[in-house]
Amino acid sequence: MSRKFSITFAFAVAVSVSLPVVAALDKSDARPNNSRDAVSMLHPEVSSAQEQLLRGLAYLNGDGVAKDYAAAFTWIRRAADQGLPVAQSNLGLMYGKGYGVTRDEIEAVQWFRKAAAQGSPDGQYNLGIAYARGMGISKDYVEAAKWLRKAADQGDASAQYNLGIAYARGDGVAKNETEALKLFRMAARPN
Repeated sequence: MSRKFSITFAFAVAVSVSLPVVAALDKSDARPNNSRDAVSMLHPEVSSAQEQLLRGLAYLNGDGVAKDYAAAFTWIRRAADQGLPVAQSNLGLMYGKGYGVTRDEIEAVQWFRKAAAQGSPDGQYNLGIAYARGMGISKDYVEAAKWLRKAADQGDASAQYNLGIAYARGDGVAKNETEALKLFRMAARPN
């Protein structure tokens, strides 16, 4: 009888302790209203900008989690706000494409500029492309070539290729097929 009593008592204690917890989960104010709230509730401990960026990229690409652009935006924004240049450039891309946020090319350029000012080849490349396309900023091939050159000099193959096109066409730089060919070869080299 004492064994049955202890099992019943243990069960009763477990149920009475867990019911308030379960009841709290049933309250509508304890549930996340959107992906951003869910991200904050599920992972409040992630404070490293690099970890935040990686978590955001996982949500962006559906790597180990369901694709969720709003959650990706939240995590990448946190990392960008901490000054991580690659996160700033990625945030600019999200604004430019409207992933997880309303599309805003002007805001995209501001984030590219922040990353580029810190020497990020990604930020420099994206800022150069924005100038070349007139995306969120007045089209300016000279500025485009300047920023593409900065990224190309750091080994960014996409910047080398696009700067090669600028030299082949004479967009923002003097037309120079020799320089264009040199840049195309650099871009084609494996890193």
